[in-house]
Amino acid sequence: MKYLKIFTDFLEVTASLGDGALGRLFRAMLRYALDGTELPLKGKEGVLWTVARHQIDREKEAYENKVKHLKRGNGPVSKITDPVSNQDKDKEKEKEKEKDKDKEEDKDSLSAGGAPGAERENHPTLEEVMAFSQEAGLQVDVQYFFHYYEANGWHIGKQPIRSWKAALRAWAKKAPPAPAPALSDKEVFRQAIELHRLKEAKRI
Repeated sequence: MKYLKIFTDFLEVTASLGDGALGRLFRAMLRYALDGTELPLKGKEGVLWTVARHQIDREKEAYENKVKHLKRGNGPVSKITDPVSNQDKDKEKEKEKEKDKDKEEDKDSLSAGGAPGAERENHPTLEEVMAFSQEAGLQVDVQYFFHYYEANGWHIGKQPIRSWKAALRAWAKKAPPAPAPALSDKEVFRQAIELHRLKEAKRI
């Protein structure tokens, strides 16, 4: 092997060595990488030499495999891929596709109506909007959204909405979450009795 690969963390590993010991260790590494000759080392550099030799052996094996691969005419050596990392990449691609799809639908809902004659969705019912909102997990005041666009003929500005589902997604991103339902008088009274009961129980 005609080269010696040394990583920057080697500096941290050899921090306890003086300049002389570090020089002897480095010379031994170069000689071993060149022709396999092992120079005698003692003390701390002798201990670290075992680790360094193991690293050189691994690099040498990888280098020889690469040379054999090139001699067989297979071209550059490709990196070995990890199946787990490939699965992660596939998941990321799927997420990116979903994001792109949502972006396109949002653009459609806010666009100038698209090409002439483009087919548009029929105006939804309140039940359809509520069902889609629950299915998509959107935190939005569905009734306010529905009545707002029902009143203006399902338009954004002067342009008709091409996709009310995309419009609802965009609305959910901008609008505050739907308020919690108000408690009925019966529920308020029940909670007041329960609170009074707990206070009395603490006094006993």
